[in-house]
Amino acid sequence: MGDDVIFNTSLAPTQTPFISIIWKIGTNNIITSHSGGNFTDPEYEGRITLFISTGSLELRNVALNDTGVYSVNIRQAGPQMPVSKVTVSVSNTDLVEFNSSVTLSCSASGSSLSFLWLNDSTEVTASDRVNLTDGGETLTITTVWRYDQGPFKCNVSNLVSSNISDPVKLSINLEGISLNLTCDASGSIVTREWTKNGLPLNPSANIFFSNEKQVLSFRALNRKDSGRYTCKTSNPISSQEATYFMVVTYGPENVKISGPTEVQVKTTLKLSCLAESLPAASYIWIKNGTTVASSFEYINNMTGFSDSGEYTCEATNDITMTTSEVTHISSSDLVEFNSSVTLSCSADGASLTTFLWLNGSTEVTATSDRVHLTDGGATLTITTVGRYDQGPFTCKVSNLVSSSISDPVQLSINYGPDGAILSISPLLDYYEEGSDVSLSCSADSRPAAQFKWLLNGTLLSFTGAQMELKTIQTSQSGNYSCQAFNNKTLRYTTSQPASISVLAAQESLSAGAIAGITVALLVVVAGAAAGGFHVYKHQ
Repeated sequence: MGDDVIFNTSLAPTQTPFISIIWKIGTNNIITSHSGGNFTDPEYEGRITLFISTGSLELRNVALNDTGVYSVNIRQAGPQMPVSKVTVSVSNTDLVEFNSSVTLSCSASGSSLSFLWLNDSTEVTASDRVNLTDGGETLTITTVWRYDQGPFKCNVSNLVSSNISDPVKLSINLEGISLNLTCDASGSIVTREWTKNGLPLNPSANIFFSNEKQVLSFRALNRKDSGRYTCKTSNPISSQEATYFMVVTYGPENVKISGPTEVQVKTTLKLSCLAESLPAASYIWIKNGTTVASSFEYINNMTGFSDSGEYTCEATNDITMTTSEVTHISSSDLVEFNSSVTLSCSADGASLTTFLWLNGSTEVTATSDRVHLTDGGATLTITTVGRYDQGPFTCKVSNLVSSSISDPVQLSINYGPDGAILSISPLLDYYEEGSDVSLSCSADSRPAAQFKWLLNGTLLSFTGAQMELKTIQTSQSGNYSCQAFNNKTLRYTTSQPASISVLAAQESLSAGAIAGITVALLVVVAGAAAGGFHVYKHQ
């Protein structure tokens, strides 16, 4: 320990500055150097020297916590041709939601090209139905949705320049928008006739014909337009017909729950959920924020007060990708600091003499302003419940002959949110523009808290316990905080702010211009010199 170590790269000294040099130990940055300056982790301030002509690194006064795997990423400039003539071709622009696929191809002139697809201003990334191939040149969407209409643009770049294509817009038909069906055939056509489900189709408020009935147009598709459409073309010699089957999906709508709002302990609760939907909706039941069933019907034996609460039915149509929900609220919910509760104990038998209440194994006594025992101890009233009043409560009844104890009763008490905590992953002193950052928020709450996010005190559009910042920009630097809300207690709490600093991105570079990545292993032991390490150059 206390020695100095130099990590030498395999690169010869150069007069041309590197675009960037990044040294890391494991996944943690030691120093980042680029045209914007040098950024050193505070732990290494005064202990390192970066040799910018070779990318080598000197580490001084080595300690035990310097043990680890060291790596360096060096990006070097090289001659490149500027980007020009960026064009996008598309396989089909007239598409039907859930039925059609489309391929967009991007071409450009230049060297060492990188491709980025945009849907309006949002980057397009690969998923189960979105494929990026040919180094990003080709974008294929296997099952189009209504949100895939674009406009799509292809951004092509290298170290010298960047260029973007003209926008391409797709036409995707869905319920509520217009649709055109075109009928055509080879040869001379004298007449065209349209039918729906075998009956003549006539113009209406929603349907009209054009181009001598070549085009059948729907002003706004609705579920009643589903059916079998046939176009028959004819001339004096022959006739032909073609059929198009149209299914207009919708819903879920008008989600309804049927069932009681109050039930007795040790009886069965049965709730049913129905929605208008095509295809039929799938259902899940959520109790106080936790999923408890996946069926249109929920059946549960109510064993205690803890089964009280908020039951939500969520209906989803897998085709329209629409979800609707409705909530069934129990009237026996308790709210910490606001609610009161009364428990009454009764028993059969002569000469009953004493009642004893237990919370868990602890005797309940009238030692505070909020706990009252009346009717000779048979009635327990808690005027302002707290989260520790959930029980289980039992009542023990005794006389000179015998004693007996009731079944336990558990109360459901809503509380919080308390102690909102914001976590950031990865946790760094600064982030390079274009990197991904994940923020998560937690709070002690029943039911589970709902979360909102703030930047410099201004409310953002993100909701939920986790916020993903994809390809973060310098404009997103600032102090982030999360706000937790309990829709039962109607209380808020806000986390301490956490700072995120975003540095300007380094210029993008194709794989062929990476000068080399070296990895070295340094092992430090007490009382010994620094361990050996090896440096490799990867072409």
